[in-house]
Amino acid sequence: MRRKYKNEIFHLLLSSKYGIDKFEMKEKEQLSADSLFGDKIEVKNTPLFFVIRNAKESFELFDYYFNRYAPDFPISGAFPPQGFMSFDKVKEGLKNWLDNTLNEYLTDQQEPDLWEEFKTGNKTINLNEIDFENQSSFSFEEKKQIELSLNELKFLIQTNLKTTKEEQEIVNKRLDYLIEASKRLNKFDWKGLALSTLFSISIALSLDTEQGHLLFELFKKVFAIVKSLIG
Repeated sequence: MRRKYKNEIFHLLLSSKYGIDKFEMKEKEQLSADSLFGDKIEVKNTPLFFVIRNAKESFELFDYYFNRYAPDFPISGAFPPQGFMSFDKVKEGLKNWLDNTLNEYLTDQQEPDLWEEFKTGNKTINLNEIDFENQSSFSFEEKKQIELSLNELKFLIQTNLKTTKEEQEIVNKRLDYLIEASKRLNKFDWKGLALSTLFSISIALSLDTEQGHLLFELFKKVFAIVKSLIG
């Protein structure tokens, strides 16, 4: 692949919500004896990859294939099934793969393994049981659940509100501060800080009314709280 095309792939991945550090490119990879050599984009620490191949007769024509998020991660057939395509079409295919296959895989990885937690004794805390009008400190288990829930909220905000890299950094910093605050504030004071933090995120992201409502719905979702915090 010509260097200018490799650079376009670099910029595409760099500007994605995953960032360039998530990926590694290996040149002249060949998956089978009868396949053309291609440039293989691997997602680090996962079995996922996307391969772009040049036609033998031209640097301007390509096809691509990838593995799917399914049992045993099967490899797709070549796209297009016959012939070759322009590089712009390849980039469209890569974007679709990032938005679907990779996103589905990483979303599943974010899910807690409740069976494993139950087996090891780390049972999930029902935050409906926390009395946020109480001025006592959070227990160790409550602090842990708050951290897990707010880390999940970061991911949900990114995927549902389509934040840019800069916007997501703002979100992450404010939610990290909220996690840290649960270790020093009592429940009543933390509740007030949590609400003000959500409002500050909404303002920082310039959310409209519908998006602001979605932000609060996501917050309620990760905490499974209907009345204790928001109601």
